[in-house]
Amino acid sequence: MDKKRFIELWERCAKSRVDAHAIDVFNRLQEFYKEDHRFYHTSQHVQHCLNQVDLAEDELTDADAVELAIWFHDVIYDPQASDNEWQSTEWFRQCADGILSSELIAQVVRLILVTQHKNPPDKDDEKFTVDVDLSGFALPWDEFIEESDAVRNEFSHRSDKDYAQRQIPFLQSLLNRDSIYSTTFFQMRYESMARKNITRKIQILENMLN
Repeated sequence: MDKKRFIELWERCAKSRVDAHAIDVFNRLQEFYKEDHRFYHTSQHVQHCLNQVDLAEDELTDADAVELAIWFHDVIYDPQASDNEWQSTEWFRQCADGILSSELIAQVVRLILVTQHKNPPDKDDEKFTVDVDLSGFALPWDEFIEESDAVRNEFSHRSDKDYAQRQIPFLQSLLNRDSIYSTTFFQMRYESMARKNITRKIQILENMLN
């Protein structure tokens, strides 16, 4: 994880210089993303997302808010929990209270919560945040499968059949959208490859049901 990048972001968004606090927040972030039960939701995923933010930076209304959401959106992650995003927002609030403006905190909380991917986002910054988080679906096939296997490893407590029954509806819901990606920027770059990857992955999962 890029410590210098995070500290510069945190201090850029803070109401005053907070070197020690920024370092402490980064160190705790790093500890969370190194937890033993994580295989996909790690610092590598965060870095992949930050790379996508960099690609789309000129398209973003508030790149700092989007980047903060990316750093924190998976900080709390329990594969057996259903409220990880909400828990992540609460941890972010604790770190940001009294340091970042209330308006920015509320904006980042909103952006973290849209990464639940329950419904297509409406606002531009939400669209970019969701598209960044979903960009891994458009990786080259071998890399996509490697990430898919990492996700599967986080759910080792489930049987193959149970895992497939839960995963297929989510993947199918992405294919059922007019577009997986909500922004023209990501549609142009990734839509075609993501659809091909997801379609092939659903076929693999369906075979697990037999």
